[in-house]
Amino acid sequence: MNRLVRAGTWFGLVLGVAGLSVVATASAQDAGVRRGRAGRASADAGVAEAPVDAGVAPVVAEAAAPEVAPVEPAPPVEAEREIAPDPVPEPEPLPVVTAAPTPTPAASSAPSASPGPGVPAADASIPIRFELHGYYRARLVWTQNVPVVNPDPTPAGGADGAFAGFGFMRLRLDPAITYGTDPLNPIAALRFQIDSLDNVVFGDNARLMKTPLFTEGPSMTDIDGVDVQPFRLRRAWLEFLLPIGQLRIGRQGSQGGMGILFNDGNGFKTDWGDPQYGTTYDRLLFATRPLTIYNVIAHGDARPTPLILAIAHDWLVEDPVGLDTYGTYRDDYDGTTGTAVPGTLARSPLPFQNAINGVDDVEESVLVLAWNDPKVNPLRATDELSLGFIGVYRSQNVTSSSVYIGDLFWKTRLSPFGNRSLQLVLNGEVETIQGSSNGLGTIGGNFVDDPSGRPTGRTAVPVHANIWGAVAQAGVAMDKKWLAMAEWGYASGDSKVLSDVGGDFTQRPLHSDYHVGLLMYPVALAALTADTYTESARPLWSRGGVWNSMYLFPQGRYQIMNGVEVLGAFLLAWADTLNDAYPNAADARLTAHPGAADPGQCSAFEPACFLGWEADVALKVTWGENDILRWSTEFGVMGAGGALAQELHNDLLYTLQTRIAMVF
Repeated sequence: MNRLVRAGTWFGLVLGVAGLSVVATASAQDAGVRRGRAGRASADAGVAEAPVDAGVAPVVAEAAAPEVAPVEPAPPVEAEREIAPDPVPEPEPLPVVTAAPTPTPAASSAPSASPGPGVPAADASIPIRFELHGYYRARLVWTQNVPVVNPDPTPAGGADGAFAGFGFMRLRLDPAITYGTDPLNPIAALRFQIDSLDNVVFGDNARLMKTPLFTEGPSMTDIDGVDVQPFRLRRAWLEFLLPIGQLRIGRQGSQGGMGILFNDGNGFKTDWGDPQYGTTYDRLLFATRPLTIYNVIAHGDARPTPLILAIAHDWLVEDPVGLDTYGTYRDDYDGTTGTAVPGTLARSPLPFQNAINGVDDVEESVLVLAWNDPKVNPLRATDELSLGFIGVYRSQNVTSSSVYIGDLFWKTRLSPFGNRSLQLVLNGEVETIQGSSNGLGTIGGNFVDDPSGRPTGRTAVPVHANIWGAVAQAGVAMDKKWLAMAEWGYASGDSKVLSDVGGDFTQRPLHSDYHVGLLMYPVALAALTADTYTESARPLWSRGGVWNSMYLFPQGRYQIMNGVEVLGAFLLAWADTLNDAYPNAADARLTAHPGAADPGQCSAFEPACFLGWEADVALKVTWGENDILRWSTEFGVMGAGGALAQELHNDLLYTLQTRIAMVF
């Protein structure tokens, strides 16, 4: 019995000393949903990335700082832009877990069997709990002069800009099964994220009825025109505490920094529009607090420290269907008639054949260092200080792909002039993607076959990546009452992305769930890039993210009363390069600069490269217990500049949008 007491006490001490929750993201809970939900575990961890066929691979994680003793959770509030998606989200506090043995009844002389480290004796029941959180949102959109992709050139085909009025919705469920005496910080948790009617557009948009006038049932068509499943298990992962950290394994979302490189798409953390996509990856992650471990060993000090270290491994591709590199090649057929289909390769039906010969696997290793101190100023709860760096190496042997990703992010809100005076807000993120690959068919030329005529998945020439993206915010605030802030952002472009086979590839948008305004990036450039690169080069689309440009975005917000807030912003943007998306503007610039080494490359604030301006306003209202109901109405108007106006044919776009949500 004494040994049991000593063992339980030792484990409890080590676990409490480690006192940690974990690195970064993709909790099944959305950022605005998990905070303030009683009975909700909030130790979140994760890392992420981007599609390899786009020639880029962002991967990162954010870290969280727990407390020694639990505190009353604050009611969730819609995440504010000035406190852009945390590079280091703040979870619920993680208390010290001790293993206090339960006294053995006097009638029994036999020693108690230990149920395991960190677990009370058998007669001190440890509950397994089921939790359910999530949200339902519905958004109505009215937009005038939406660019028409590939318009019909005939007179009957209509104009190049049209009116669009539609609604779409999503039901997101975040269930969890937790194990442990503390529901806020369980010993283990199995978490899920399930989407139903995922961004499905109202009405029948799949011609379910041959005569639309008689339609009675709506379809499952989403805003991208894809028919989706009624329910989709998007994520599922297991997380559990160790004496010196936390381990997480499974399919998880990822959020890092401000979300410009990868973004979990959770919650309502955008001021304009709603997140629609989110990054999800299969990974194994371990996170710990090295300074806490050192302090315990050296000084017996178990208090949590701000430094977080995480390492992770991501499995991105196991079997790239369609490539037969070293496996057994067999004739293809369409599965119904037995007819051969040249140029394709069916998945092998034989056991393990699709997992052998790992030369075609795409994997990555991740290292994260983050400093998160949400209590940097104990006298002012809204002050905080966090920063982090993520390094990633991604590779695929068969295509000689070696990709290096670096991401630096910071978030500060400090009170240099006193605890009741103005706060200084400084947020930012800088990311770069470097490396080379023979696996980018759009940019590296056509794929080649081996001497026997089998596909290799390799291009004739390598492509070298030199991609950059950045966002910086600076402003002043008074707690949650008001904020005035200026934002600058940049996403590198490529003036020869389709015409220069091989060479450097420098173009990639910021993440599509990092929203800047309502029209220029989410509507005008999203349609223009889709029209330019077509379905065959879909990874080059902007999908609503900041693309091939530099922008200025001053903005402000003011809380009229508790639960009522107004926002305003003004956007100015310039193209980084006049490439294939701007043929008319590029020709005009070539005429003006006939001797330029790269006539498509724009200089800063060049009038010929001006994309235009945009003004946005919004009214946001929340009410009910824990802000369970949220209503947002947003209006934007955009004027196309010299570079963009020549491609759109409609110089003025405007939109009115309203969204109602219930968060539970």
